[in-house]
Amino acid sequence: PRSAALRSELPGVRRVLGVHSGKGGVGKSTVAVNLALAMAARGLRVGLLDADVYGPSAPTLLGLSGRLESNEDGAKVRPLEVHGIKVVSLGFLLPAGQALIWRGSLVDEGLAQLFTDVDWGELDLLLIDLPPGTSDVHLAVARQAPLSGIVTVTAPGQVSVDDVRRGMEMFADLAVPCLGLVENMAGVVCRRCGTESPLFGVGGGADLADRTGLPLLARL
Repeated sequence: PRSAALRSELPGVRRVLGVHSGKGGVGKSTVAVNLALAMAARGLRVGLLDADVYGPSAPTLLGLSGRLESNEDGAKVRPLEVHGIKVVSLGFLLPAGQALIWRGSLVDEGLAQLFTDVDWGELDLLLIDLPPGTSDVHLAVARQAPLSGIVTVTAPGQVSVDDVRRGMEMFADLAVPCLGLVENMAGVVCRRCGTESPLFGVGGGADLADRTGLPLLARL
């Protein structure tokens, strides 16, 4: 595997951060979108690349629709912009309700275009919403993007935690550091009495942080 130092740079982009989860359905895309919005609210120039080829969610979460248009010279496409962030999603390239079937070389070639054929302009941070699990997509992203690190999203249950560990090992093999963990769906708060109920397990994020030595950045 390549080290981070050997990956090509993206012109104008200072840092690239991946948001990853070991399994689907833990709110990874919601965390990625809200992280992008929070960074933009702090005054950073932020882009969001929704690279989840199995179910792009950014258009729905951000209320975006439409097609990507070419820039002035026609060489690249411009991201859509909303709430101060620039957004590119595979969902902008697919008919509504249609799944994307990419395998092998198609993954390499298709994802490469999302990095090289997009006019991101000047960005302090580009967030990449990665697919859940481990796949050719993650290897292709690691080859194409100068990932500074990843943030890993987990639910508190044991199944999610086990899947997260496998994903973290994959990125370690690719020399991409995990910056920390976010435990999503840590509990649901009753709107009437304010009691928090752990519907999806207890303490998985803290346990994983203890075992890996990584910081637990947040419980949501």
